[in-house]
Amino acid sequence: MTRLFTGVLLLVFALSLSVVVSAQVTTSGRLTGVVTDSQGALVPGANVEAIQNETKTLFTATANGEGGWSIPSVPNGTYTITVSAPNFKKTVLQNVKVDAGQIATANATLEPGGANEEVVVAGGGEILQTETANVATTITGKQITQLPFVTRDALQLVLTLPGVQTPGVPRTSSINGLPKGSVNLTLDGANIQDNFLRSSDGFFTQVQPKADAVQEVTVSTAVPGAESGGEGAVQVRFVTKSGTSEFHGGGFWQYRSPRFNSNYYFNNIDGLPRDSLFLRQYGGHIGGPIIIPGLMKSRNRAFFFAGFDQHIFHIPAVVRFLNGSSVVTPLATLNPAFPGDYEPSDQALVFAAASQLSKQAGTYPASMLGNAGFLKLDISLSQHNHLSARLSTSRYYGHNNVFLDTASPLT
Repeated sequence: MTRLFTGVLLLVFALSLSVVVSAQVTTSGRLTGVVTDSQGALVPGANVEAIQNETKTLFTATANGEGGWSIPSVPNGTYTITVSAPNFKKTVLQNVKVDAGQIATANATLEPGGANEEVVVAGGGEILQTETANVATTITGKQITQLPFVTRDALQLVLTLPGVQTPGVPRTSSINGLPKGSVNLTLDGANIQDNFLRSSDGFFTQVQPKADAVQEVTVSTAVPGAESGGEGAVQVRFVTKSGTSEFHGGGFWQYRSPRFNSNYYFNNIDGLPRDSLFLRQYGGHIGGPIIIPGLMKSRNRAFFFAGFDQHIFHIPAVVRFLNGSSVVTPLATLNPAFPGDYEPSDQALVFAAASQLSKQAGTYPASMLGNAGFLKLDISLSQHNHLSARLSTSRYYGHNNVFLDTASPLT
């Protein structure tokens, strides 16, 4: 028996402009701040430069008459912000974190001095979210790669966040007790749910975002904002990794075998041996700048990121009848009050059929194979225009695989 599930999300283009489009789930963030002097007076006309640390992309702004400044659409990541004004020292805010769909407020205090002097705030300054009432939690960086979870499906990371009630797998979980139809799952702004079954099976993704390809996971559980497009009370945003100005890559190999596993508690109680479970999972990723001699020489303009994940899972498929037995034993009719499976006139025929059915019970070799591929291209057209193209594929298939379920922890 072979079953096939293929989920393909083909070439999603997202053009991030400084104008937010209605009903589009955003994957960018926003930087804002107020510039004051050491006495607390506002400093209008201050120059603000924000450089994304990963790609070295530059964004600029100028403080208005009330000392406020804003850069409305920037890719998620960490930034170094430099604020300068005549007769003041430069103030440099390092490691300012911007999450997808969130607003980071970085206020700067300028000290009197020369333009060639600078004050460096290594902790990122006073990073506050004071613009909206949105309640959100974000997992990034090492949290994604180091948090323990059974599978490499990034959706399982959501189960570790506040407000999630779960018996162990996403498909049977809920957030804040809300129905599954209120959950909106997006990957780089594109919905990845099975929307035909969203009301009953909304905590499930057609395309599985793997841990190696995900840069951050954000769950908004209150006042998600207009950028959510009104798609649900709970917004679960997956933002994929992008290439940087330097080449980076990695690989992994995971192996599970009964030789290394202890027996299950209930198997020990019933006197059963360890389950014959074998799992091999491997893959890798690579990213960096796109350099084309004579056409694209800069390392800070175009980037790529690619990854692949393959797993092979083997476990015997045990076929039993409803009463738990592997043999069908017909029961005779004792009297009209206790009818059985046969009467004396058809005993031979019933027992022959039971014998054939009993041959179908037993233990069969079963396997499940799956792979997921990912490719992302990013091009900075200008300071306020960014072009991104992404290809994600998932494929699952098996042999004698009665438990095939792409949302199970085994996948």
